[in-house]
Parts: sequence; structure tokens; C-alpha cells
Amino acid sequence: METNSTIKFNCFVYAFGLDNNLDFLCFNGKPPKIRLESDKFIFWVKYGNLKLTEKPKLGDYIFYRKGKDLNHVGIWLENNMVISKFGTEGPVTKHKLEDVFNKYGSEVTFYSGLSIEEISKLLKI
Repeated sequence: METNSTIKFNCFVYAFGLDNNLDFLCFNGKPPKIRLESDKFIFWVKYGNLKLTEKPKLGDYIFYRKGKDLNHVGIWLENNMVISKFGTEGPVTKHKLEDVFNKYGSEVTFYSGLSIEEISKLLKI
């Protein structure tokens, strides 16, 4: 990979540990081979691949919604802290649960974390 490449990825790619998989990354303005957007996770929730939890543990997922729209995902760190990626150009940031952009919504739902092997199997990669 070129050292001057501009590499971009979204919060879903980051939260599911795919930020080192070239198929999911944008290079120099070119779209990724595989787009990872919220509809994939809605499908996983619907079919039971992601398990709802009311007591999140370290490494579980936190989904931010506004109405029916799933807008953002982060990784639960405990003590009301989350780590997430803001947009494709934004930084990976450790923040309080409520410290997200208004456009992501304030409704949150927690789901048990998945291993990279489980994610790979679901994505068939």
C-alpha cells in the first residue's frame, strides 16, 4: 500500500473489526469492494445473529438510532464510555455514551459482541 494513500472507512467497519480488511476500505476516493452499511446489521438483528442485551459488557456494540433509522455504532467500554469512528473521515474517538452528533440520535440499543470469526462467517469473507 502506498504511504500517501487516503484510507477511509465508516463506524460499522471499525466496530466490527474490519478496518484492516482491504475489501471494506476506500482508497484515494475509490469505493470499497464491499460496502458495510446499517442495513446489514438490521438484517443480522432481525435474524438473531446479534443478541440484544440490557447489561452491556466490555466489547459489546452500542447502536444509535433516530426513530427507525440506525445511524451509528460503537464499542462499549464500560463506565458509560464508548469508542467509535465518526464518519468516513472522522477520527476514532473514546467518548461518553451521550457524546455523539445529534444526527445519530439519542436512542441506544446494546447487542452482544461478535468475534471476528463470527463476523467473517456472516459476511461470507
